[in-house]
Amino acid sequence: MDLTRPVTFRDFELNTVGFSTATGAAGSAKYGCTVDSVDYSELQVRQFTNPLSRGDGLDVGGVWIGGRIVRMTGTIYGLSRQQAYDFYDELAAKMLPESGTLGLYQLGFYVVGEFTFQQKTLVVRPEGLHVRWDRHTLGGTQDSLPLAIPWSASFFDPSPAQIGMAGGGG
Repeated sequence: MDLTRPVTFRDFELNTVGFSTATGAAGSAKYGCTVDSVDYSELQVRQFTNPLSRGDGLDVGGVWIGGRIVRMTGTIYGLSRQQAYDFYDELAAKMLPESGTLGLYQLGFYVVGEFTFQQKTLVVRPEGLHVRWDRHTLGGTQDSLPLAIPWSASFFDPSPAQIGMAGGGG
């Protein structure tokens, strides 16, 4: 997966980092959101064994691939604490399924093809946004200083064959 190109979830851009032109004591600051890593290599495997199979000497059954777990990490950047929290609220709302739906949405990204970039789409169910709140994430006492919030999210892909490629993340 090429994380330098756009990554979208529910028509929401996840790679939107920019730099402010304002100069201060710390120089220019980032704002927006980045996707730092994605791993879609975890497959759930199911095996069925007949309860009476040991009687005839066969104790193994067929193996079927279940779903795929997609794990994503990133960072939210804000020029102020309020801007970072606003972006966090917007991202957290996108990571929850809407009421009355099965909660399956499109996750779009690019992979490096043979000669060009290929756009791929997975249909996944979000399992929420995870943030570890600590004193560094809360940003101290000055609301006007830039703030970075690391986040992670996991998704369930019920059709793992749709990715069209085997193995790991980006």
